[in-house]
Amino acid sequence: MSRRPGGDPGFTLVEVLVVVAVLGVLAAIAVPVLLGQRARALETTVQADLRSVAFAVAQADDGSGTLDTDRLRDVVVVSPGNVVEVAADGDAWCVRGWHDGVVDSRRWVLDRGGLDADDARCAGVAVVSW
Repeated sequence: MSRRPGGDPGFTLVEVLVVVAVLGVLAAIAVPVLLGQRARALETTVQADLRSVAFAVAQADDGSGTLDTDRLRDVVVVSPGNVVEVAADGDAWCVRGWHDGVVDSRRWVLDRGGLDADDARCAGVAVVSW
C-alpha cells in the first residue's frame, strides 16, 4: 500500500490488478475440480441406487423369472435425477442406471459379472424403470 500525494492511504491500480489476476488464476484452477467432484458424486448416487435396486430385485425374484413390479416400485426409492432400469439377462436380472441431468453420465450396469460402466453388457428390454 502506498500513500497518495493527498495523504489518504489506498491501493494503487497495479496492486488491485495483481490481486484480480491472482484470484482469476485460482478460480481457473478450482472451478473445473469442483465440477468434476459434482459429476463423481452423482455417479456414486447412481451406483448406490443400482445396488439398492439389485438387492430388492433379489428379494422379489421368486425363481419363476417374473417380478412383482408394483411391489418393487413401492419398496425402492431412487435418488432424484437418477434413471434405473431392471432388464432380463438370460436366467437372471440386470440393473442399469445413469444420471439424467449429466450430459456425459456413464451408464452403469450391475449384473452377475459385477458393477461396470459398460451398457452393452445389459441389452435386455427394461421390465421396471424409475
